[in-house]
Amino acid sequence: MEKMHYNISVRLFTAGKCFGPGMAALLSLVRERHSLRAAAAEMGMAYSKAWRILRDCEGALGFPLLDSTTGGRHGGGALLGQDVPPFIIVRNDTMRFAGINKIGLSRRGFTPERIGEIHDACRILFQSGLNYMSGCEEVEKQVPQSKERDELVRFIRESKRGIIKPYESKAKEE
Repeated sequence: MEKMHYNISVRLFTAGKCFGPGMAALLSLVRERHSLRAAAAEMGMAYSKAWRILRDCEGALGFPLLDSTTGGRHGGGALLGQDVPPFIIVRNDTMRFAGINKIGLSRRGFTPERIGEIHDACRILFQSGLNYMSGCEEVEKQVPQSKERDELVRFIRESKRGIIKPYESKAKEE
């Protein structure tokens, strides 16, 4: 018998649909490709449609989802507004820390112990209430040294655009 699994998706609506799995996939590809055009092409979507649904979504949400520059001699590009550190996932509706990508890490051969250490580091960084620089110092004190811990701390310290916002409970947001 095949093992059962679950799949949950979130859709946000105003008068019409404004955010769902398709927009989440598009933004994820923009993050990887640094280009809305490349992301749309990879999804088999017309660039004009990608721009239209992005503008509609941003209008409904009330904030921009991308920082973009117009093409030309030096090329253009599109980026998520702030940096997303390695090993984590973000809430698509608020672009805040949502947790670590335990499934992806496990699939890539990370041991449960190493995943636990990454989780501990992220709990300090995104849920302790410390600012990110103080959080990095605390991670270095509390979490055993590893390539992943050092990569996470270095990424945060070297970010030029800022790091996504920390976790915030639904109750606090409302």
